Amino acid sequence: MNTLSVVEEVAYSWLKLVWRIGLSMPLEKLRVVEVNAGIAIAIAGVVLRDSGAEVIKLEPPGGDNSRQPSGHYSWNRGKKSIVLKPEDPEYRKLLASADVIIVGGSRSRLEGYQPSDAQILAFAPPYADAEPYSELPEDDELASALAGVMAGTAAYRDGPAFPVLQTISIAAGGTLSGAIAAAILVRQRTGCGQEVRVPWTTIGAYIAGYQASFTDKIPPMPALGAPSPMGLGQGWRVFRASDGWVGIACANPVFFKRLVDCLDTKQLDDPRFATAPYVGPDDQPALEEILNSLFAGRTQAEWVERFAEFGVPGSAVNNRDQFVASDLVIENGMVSVVEDPEVGQVRQVGMPLVFEGATVPGPAPAPVLGAGKDEILASLENQSTQATETEATLPDHPLEGIRVLDFTGFLAGPTAGRLLVELGAEVIKVEPPEGEGFRGGGLACLGINVGKKSIAVNSRTPEGRKVVERLIKSADVLLQAMIPGSPEKLGLDYATVKSLNPKIVYCWISGFGAAKSWHGRPSFDLLMQALSGQMFTLGSEAKEQPVYSSMPMADLFAGMMAVYGIIVSIAQRDRDGEGRAVSTNQVAASMAAQTGQIVKYEGSPEPDVTASSLGRSAVNRLYEVQDGWVICVARNSQDWQKITDAFGDQLVDWTSWDSARQQGVESELANVLITAFSGIAREALKERFIQKGAPVAPVVTVRSDQIDNQFFGDLGTNVSGIHHDRFGSLTAVANFFRFSRTPANVPTTAQWVGEQNRDVLLSVGYTDAEIDALTEAGTIAAPKPPV
Repeated sequence: MNTLSVVEEVAYSWLKLVWRIGLSMPLEKLRVVEVNAGIAIAIAGVVLRDSGAEVIKLEPPGGDNSRQPSGHYSWNRGKKSIVLKPEDPEYRKLLASADVIIVGGSRSRLEGYQPSDAQILAFAPPYADAEPYSELPEDDELASALAGVMAGTAAYRDGPAFPVLQTISIAAGGTLSGAIAAAILVRQRTGCGQEVRVPWTTIGAYIAGYQASFTDKIPPMPALGAPSPMGLGQGWRVFRASDGWVGIACANPVFFKRLVDCLDTKQLDDPRFATAPYVGPDDQPALEEILNSLFAGRTQAEWVERFAEFGVPGSAVNNRDQFVASDLVIENGMVSVVEDPEVGQVRQVGMPLVFEGATVPGPAPAPVLGAGKDEILASLENQSTQATETEATLPDHPLEGIRVLDFTGFLAGPTAGRLLVELGAEVIKVEPPEGEGFRGGGLACLGINVGKKSIAVNSRTPEGRKVVERLIKSADVLLQAMIPGSPEKLGLDYATVKSLNPKIVYCWISGFGAAKSWHGRPSFDLLMQALSGQMFTLGSEAKEQPVYSSMPMADLFAGMMAVYGIIVSIAQRDRDGEGRAVSTNQVAASMAAQTGQIVKYEGSPEPDVTASSLGRSAVNRLYEVQDGWVICVARNSQDWQKITDAFGDQLVDWTSWDSARQQGVESELANVLITAFSGIAREALKERFIQKGAPVAPVVTVRSDQIDNQFFGDLGTNVSGIHHDRFGSLTAVANFFRFSRTPANVPTTAQWVGEQNRDVLLSVGYTDAEIDALTEAGTIAAPKPPV
């Protein structure tokens, strides 16, 4: 039975054409072996596979942990599978044939094999190899709790949201792909492999706490109470139309003024609302009542039409199937349909990157367990690693010597630049004299951009354009995230940039990608949550309960994937001497971040929980403790025995796993556990549960615990002492990467607008006198920080 829509079939036909276009695959002839893969490892593997690598899943007899419905059918597409035990002679031989070995599990450990000097060994340890947390099983829910991700989404009840999406696993896998690409680049240049690690908890802490940096002069942000499932304030939220829901992203006065014009009302002329959407707490209820009434007066379709007419960042709130059938997905080539040998037709999520002049392998089913054995074993007779013989010395950092011009603002592009800094690139933030749009965020903007240099230049003037052109000629990479049409006005379109520097790698992060009807519209993460179906996946369309999340995955995952695309393109440039373009967009990032929910086939399961659920059962549930919340995640009898052992006599009547796992969220066992957990503080979990491997984790809430909480400290997610002359000593989330031979470049300095004008311009040939003249003319500027 065909379960796919006509629109999806058309999309598949379009994709088959697109995937035949191109010249070469970025990672062809590279062999990757996944060992003990969970979701994070499978995500890293499929990114490499979609760039041309051969990816082999080395699995145990029952299959690895990435074979989870429904995402398995997308994040394992096109791979090969072989079942071998460590004692099998072919096991070591297969590993020896790999260029890259990616290993899952709670710890960074590969037993029974010692990699060669030329091999890359990559890990994504869920708990940063920190004790006692590494005693816990690899689990998205446990890591999400510890990293603060769980508490960043709202719910229609008190307490943290229950995790619905595999946010932290997918983000860790995407970031790991960038780290692997950096290690591949180093190996290509030096012949040396190395060990690479990307901890889930650091990635999760950044997702939850990117905005929570603080200094010794400016304290952490105050706790503002629980988030609302409707959004943040009255300018960044969803509203009920007469027949559905719409979302608006009008958090600044410019966009809110457009919204007021769109609403066509005099009610907001009241002096109380002069500073809307930000008004005093006493006036918030009145403003909300007016807006609710106005939005209820038109249909969803009418509002969408008016949003486009008035330039309002707004959209419909869709479900997943509406999103997949939309021009946003189809014109961006983000859906494919394959015939799977086990479940029939499968809707897959496409590759969230486009490489200019390159092909990708194309859609393919996920492998049947062990089906590739004969082919893989036959290949071992002539297989060897492909490292190049060279006498080049190892760099201090993976991207040492790479200059990146970062023309982006807000979150997606700056996140890419932030990660490139830690990989060792020199990242120059190029902004207008007044600073980029997110500078109003103060320490949040400072924290996202640590380690970069800033030059503030008015590129709309002839002299400013000349400054930018000199910078372009000096750069290896240009990163921009402008709406279509803007780069051409500033001389930053690919054709112009390439004419100035034919060897440059040009990366564009856009909002809506190739969807033509959306060109020119501003894009924000809230709109992607609304358009992509995420709000109804976290909430309930049937109950009319959309849920907003403060985890901006469309922004952050786009930035993470841009890092991978940039580094792979640099490696290609090293091989052929040609610059090239790579792009991603928030539509693609939103879809990739929801892979497990968007994959569809006959009989595919629907999500069995919402953000407002307390859990799936008594043994997989949130519980309140003395100072917050914990999550209990018993997946099997071994997990449950560790939990009952930790509780002792309190669970003496519930030692049977068969009985316990049948107990519901509201049940006799749940009541026993509510009482048992209520007398425990979160800190006590480490000794009583975690060090014994009992799968119970504290829920960290960044808005109240801050990023300097004890758990983040244990997990090493932060760096303190990042220096700024006026702001003081900054603490921010860092430590994304660990490399054994070319260490990451942990940032030590922060910057404000234009603070490195002179240093940067001297590096491209300007004299001190010329720089003084540019400053006097207002071509460049360095406004003082607001402290």
